[in-house]
Amino acid sequence: MDRDHTFDLPDLTEDFWKTVVFAQEDPPSGMGGPGCVCLLSKEGKEYIFGFEETPFYKSPELFPIFETTDERIGYRHKYKAEDHGWKYL
Repeated sequence: MDRDHTFDLPDLTEDFWKTVVFAQEDPPSGMGGPGCVCLLSKEGKEYIFGFEETPFYKSPELFPIFETTDERIGYRHKYKAEDHGWKYL
């Protein structure tokens, strides 16, 4: 049975990421819950991505907002929230 869906991964272009105003990672529960990523756009659209067959640790590869850089003290996210979106650091 095919599922209806609103978009495909190739739709997550740089233009799409410019519309994201909120992003949240919810890691797996450890009790079988798969974890998810929630995004909210300027237009008020909410996107929820479940990790049923994709390992949760791969989320930075799919969602550039969660990419981190190595630093001597620890990891730092490449993006920082601002009043009107995200700033690349």
